Amino acid sequence: MKSIFLFVLACCLTFVSTGQICNSYYFMMPNATVEQSHFDDKGKLSLRTEYKVGEVKPVDNGSEAAVNQKVYDKKGKIMSEGVANIRCDGDNLYIDMKLSMPAGPVAPNGNVEASTKKVYIPYPKNMKAGDKLENAQFSMSLDQGSIIQTIELFVRNRQAEAAEKVTTPAGTWDCIKISFDMEIVTRTAGIPIRIRMKGNEWYAPGFGVVKTQSFNKNGKLAGTSEITSIKKM
Repeated sequence: MKSIFLFVLACCLTFVSTGQICNSYYFMMPNATVEQSHFDDKGKLSLRTEYKVGEVKPVDNGSEAAVNQKVYDKKGKIMSEGVANIRCDGDNLYIDMKLSMPAGPVAPNGNVEASTKKVYIPYPKNMKAGDKLENAQFSMSLDQGSIIQTIELFVRNRQAEAAEKVTTPAGTWDCIKISFDMEIVTRTAGIPIRIRMKGNEWYAPGFGVVKTQSFNKNGKLAGTSEITSIKKM
């Protein structure tokens, strides 16, 4: 009986410790509202994304949060919306790859059906410059009546490059700069259209990604996104 009690106590203490660590990530703060602004290659606002964190609940080896996402154009009109899941086990933050899809209209006049299998892209809390990170692949289908499209997103060659300090309107953080390659393949009636890009993102350990840059195949800056506001309830 005593051994069972000690086992249960150890499990409870592990969960409390993991929960305390995970609560520092902005996507794991219950009822928080996070705003992200997207700028074009000239630095002009093009889109704005609003994330609202819902319930954070315990799951195997950590916690999971439901995050509602709305994308607005520069005039404030909703372009797309959806729900994604974020996970944390204390050592890693796992971002649902739905949130990695380029911001913008997905299916303005139809229903969006993502692949049933959830795909997460991991961010180790203790990453350091020189670390090679896991790649990830995600797919979704778009049903727009008579037209069905599939979109695949590949994120490859992820590597932690260097420690850098980053400032956005939401604050200043000590970050790890991550470089990666991205490929988006859109198929309509089986015909593929490929877009290849490169990117950098700045990840604040224990907090989340605070800034992202994307570049076209010629290395020219295509856009920048950054966290501009975090409101805790």
